[in-house]
Amino acid sequence: MKPPRLPHLFAMALLAWPSVAVSQSDFVRLQRYEFGRDRSAWDAMDEKIRNPLQRERDDAERALINLLIARDSSMDAKILACRGLRYVAGRDGINTLLSVIRDQRLSGEACLALQEKMSPDINPTLRDALPIVENALKGQIMVTLGRRQDQKAVAAIGSIARGIQEPGIRESAIRALGQIGGKAALDALSGLSLGPRYEALRQRSLIQAAVKALSGRDTDQTAGLAALRRLAIKAPTPSIRFTAIYEWAKHDPDQRLPLCRQALSSREDALLPIAPKLLGLLEVTDARALYADDFPDLSTAAKILLVELWNPSHRNEDRIRSLSLDASLDENLRAAASRAVDRIQE
Repeated sequence: MKPPRLPHLFAMALLAWPSVAVSQSDFVRLQRYEFGRDRSAWDAMDEKIRNPLQRERDDAERALINLLIARDSSMDAKILACRGLRYVAGRDGINTLLSVIRDQRLSGEACLALQEKMSPDINPTLRDALPIVENALKGQIMVTLGRRQDQKAVAAIGSIARGIQEPGIRESAIRALGQIGGKAALDALSGLSLGPRYEALRQRSLIQAAVKALSGRDTDQTAGLAALRRLAIKAPTPSIRFTAIYEWAKHDPDQRLPLCRQALSSREDALLPIAPKLLGLLEVTDARALYADDFPDLSTAAKILLVELWNPSHRNEDRIRSLSLDASLDENLRAAASRAVDRIQE
């Protein structure tokens, strides 16, 4: 297994000199910092990091790189250097962060700093490091690869989920696959059989991966919609099923009205809780149909829900008025209709 890519040693040596924008005495104060002590020197550094002038930010990057690679820097100073580089790291800063991803104490901070950076070296270096770092470091590296939606990391992350039984690592792997999304991640998650402990998380990650797939290539989009359809029908818990139904409707306009009708007419009103969100996705002309031809065949609970959600744009005012006056109807339905009549008069 080849080691993670590191900056050229000569380039690192050039960076080892303190920045001309930071005096030697200030650099030493930054180096020796420990949490809980006077942080005035770091407050000054923070001002450079936040400064809108690129020159100031470049100076901050150089100083932070020097602090991170200097042997005499305290661990707390190196941690703060990683955090600062999250905001100002360019190519040199990114390479320096990559050089510490296998460090037991700095790997997590470096990964956080790298999550949103743009560089062709980041994903390959993290993938190379993933199989060979200690288990304690695998979780954050997988999270970072997940946030970066690295499709090429799916196989390695899936292998870790299957092969390492430590709960924290498995959970990180499942979450990372959900964040990556796409057909490959959906296939990996669908093939994971890790027992009931991880099933709820796997189902949530399947939905996340499916939604992300919908913004990908045609094959990803097809796989994403197929996954949402399966979960909408066979999800083991109502919350997963409701989420899948909503995301399916949200991303497939042709299915919005049929899914809303299904939710309103479901057996024992099992899908009724998701109906309001589905109704919110409908065009007004489609919503009107629910108050017309569909209405008489619905359960009392579904009728109450529709009347509570009624507004004048849905029309069918005569039906709403008649419901409010019919003494033979359920009391809650008549009360909901009376409130709706007040909205007509408004």
